[in-house]
Amino acid sequence: SDWADSIDDRHSTSGYLFCLGSSLVAWACKKQQAIALSSLEAEYRAVVTMSQQILWLRQLLTEFGFPQDSLTVLWCDNQS
Repeated sequence: SDWADSIDDRHSTSGYLFCLGSSLVAWACKKQQAIALSSLEAEYRAVVTMSQQILWLRQLLTEFGFPQDSLTVLWCDNQS
């Protein structure tokens, strides 16, 4: 994510992607709804959104017959 990048309204932008093996299976890039007061808060909000998507994707894979036995690796830019 970035911090207050939008000059018009000071909202931060989050982006993430999910790979299964070497295949891209989901991605997003969007403005955060709330205005973050720091770069740390902007990064935290992005990680929370990404974590919610990870839980959904893990459940979807389980429903398709591919239970997830190992942990999901989450990489995050820590430049806040």
